[in-house]
Amino acid sequence: SGRVALLDVHGLEGRAAIAEACRAGLFLWTGMRPCAYLVCAANAAPAAADPLVLCPVCLRKLSIAAGGRMDAMDRYERLFRIWRAAPAMAAEARWVAERLAFLGRPAALDALLD
Repeated sequence: SGRVALLDVHGLEGRAAIAEACRAGLFLWTGMRPCAYLVCAANAAPAAADPLVLCPVCLRKLSIAAGGRMDAMDRYERLFRIWRAAPAMAAEARWVAERLAFLGRPAALDALLD
């Protein structure tokens, strides 16, 4: 049986509150430790302007924490829908849309530009 975690960011005001809730959930639900490698959402003390995205090392750690069954494309598509609905997360929505387009799914970027 897999674990499911739900984080409702719609009631939070501003990017900093959303980022902190996501970061706390990441550490709590996965047991991950803060990132010491790259600019990453899992940094212990990220700068306010840092994007709320995982570096490749932490993305792999998240996949392992999910039992190695994480579909990165599905994760990016879900993140896109969440970030697109939260106006404070416009930069993250664009970043995810660009990753999806790079990986061969340009529909998210097209939807963002419409």
